[in-house]
Amino acid sequence: MNLPSFEWRRRWLKQEEEASSDPLAPTGSRELPTFADIAPIRCLILLGSPGMGKSHELAKAYENAISMGQHALLVPLRTVRGPHDLEAAVVRSLQELAPNQSFVLFLDGLDEAAVPVGILFEWLLNALRI
Repeated sequence: MNLPSFEWRRRWLKQEEEASSDPLAPTGSRELPTFADIAPIRCLILLGSPGMGKSHELAKAYENAISMGQHALLVPLRTVRGPHDLEAAVVRSLQELAPNQSFVLFLDGLDEAAVPVGILFEWLLNALRI
């Protein structure tokens, strides 16, 4: 999957921080982090309006993880209809994991999931216990 790359640098805020209504406005005395700055965080959720590029950024992060030798799995949650869908993808991916290789799981489309998010995460926890 070869996605186009654009020259702009997205900036990310913590949920409790307020963004300026003008995306080109100065950020004040602090520099807002880029995705590369926050990527090392072990559990990260990107929230935002439809069409702002969350899935695109996630796909780029997935490709970057693969290119760095990490074992990664990208799951579009809109395709998960039951626990077996998620479990099968996770178990298959973990079986391919090489010794000492890190595993990165990308879940895309929390707002597009066919089942409630709480149930999805129960299924995910069960799949990871296998």
